[in-house]
Amino acid sequence: MPDAKIVLVNGIAFVHAVFSVFVLIGLAALIAGLFFRGRFLLGEVVRTLHLIAVVALLVRLLLGLPCPFSVAETYLRGSSSSESRTVRVLHRLAFRNANPSNFQWSTIVVGLLTLGLNLCYSRSGLTSSSMPPPLSERALKSSM
Repeated sequence: MPDAKIVLVNGIAFVHAVFSVFVLIGLAALIAGLFFRGRFLLGEVVRTLHLIAVVALLVRLLLGLPCPFSVAETYLRGSSSSESRTVRVLHRLAFRNANPSNFQWSTIVVGLLTLGLNLCYSRSGLTSSSMPPPLSERALKSSM
C-alpha cells in the first residue's frame, strides 16, 4: 500500500476514534453538569455539535446503515491485514469489531441519555453562563 494511502486510512481510523471519544466524553460532561449544577457543561457550540453527532449516530442505527468510517477504512485498507499497535488502539477506541448487538443497545442508551439531558438543560435554563462566578471572583468583588 502506498504511503499516502496508509496515511489516509490511518487518518480515517483516527477521526473515527476521536468521534467515538467525543460522544462518550460529551455524555460524561452532561452528566457531570447535572450533578454539579452546570459547572462542567460544555459550551453551546460544542454541546450542539455533540447533539448532532449523537442524533446522526442514532439515525444511522435506526436505518440499519453501516458506519461510514468503518466502510471507508475497510475499503481503502483492502486485504492488507498488517495493522500497527496504534491502529489497534484506535480501533478499540472506535469500538471496531465490537459485538454488534451490544454496541447497538449501548449506543441507544447513550443517545437517549444525551437527548434527555439536553432536554432537561434546555427546560431548566441551566447553562454554563448561568452559573455564579467562581469563589475567587466573588471574593475579589466583596473586598473592593
